[in-house]
Amino acid sequence: MELLAIGTSAFLPGFALAGVRTILATSAASALSHARASPKGTLLIIEESLVKDVAPQERAWLETNTDPIIITISADDTAQADRMRRAIRGTLGVDLMAKG
Repeated sequence: MELLAIGTSAFLPGFALAGVRTILATSAASALSHARASPKGTLLIIEESLVKDVAPQERAWLETNTDPIIITISADDTAQADRMRRAIRGTLGVDLMAKG
């Protein structure tokens, strides 16, 4: 399974440092285009702020798609970010959000 992070330049550095392939996206259209083009068996982590205002049918696709698996992460949702951080740290052994 490939791990891929899609987001803005502020979102991606920790993923890149951990060896996760990253794709810079500056709009919802760009993020969704990359997500739709992702190969089967990919786990996508998408920055929530990029896709928070997408059309309902796009939101439904993001939330129900199973291949690729899509997870959206918001830097503003501390509880969600902490859960994801612990899960990634436990799986990869690297804290992607560590500063410095």
